[in-house]
Amino acid sequence: MAQAAQKTARGLVSLICPMIDARRMEVFAALYNLDLEEIMPPEAIILDANSFEDNLGQHKILFFGPGSKKWQQGITTYNAFFADVPFSAENLGKLADQKFDIHQFTDIIYSEPYYLKSFFTNIGK
Repeated sequence: MAQAAQKTARGLVSLICPMIDARRMEVFAALYNLDLEEIMPPEAIILDANSFEDNLGQHKILFFGPGSKKWQQGITTYNAFFADVPFSAENLGKLADQKFDIHQFTDIIYSEPYYLKSFFTNIGK
């Protein structure tokens, strides 16, 4: 998350939720606390009135990312906050630098993509 948004979030919210638009009323989303510890793993979510209901009942959540705009239109709780946080590869470099400083390395030979949904194709006959 961009540093400015993180400073804004501290004290106002206890969870953050990046959202990527997945078309229609679906988003790819996850929940993290302000130390970026995973609360809800990344998953595909079809947004409705009950989405995030349990978490919003107990926490103030900052929603951001291109998928949050559609969620903002349909939500009515006072525990939901929204911010325009631009995505930047610059943030990945900062995270990598932090991991490097504590000697936490990943052997990329074992890395593989993580797909949230199965891929299906319709090939015409």
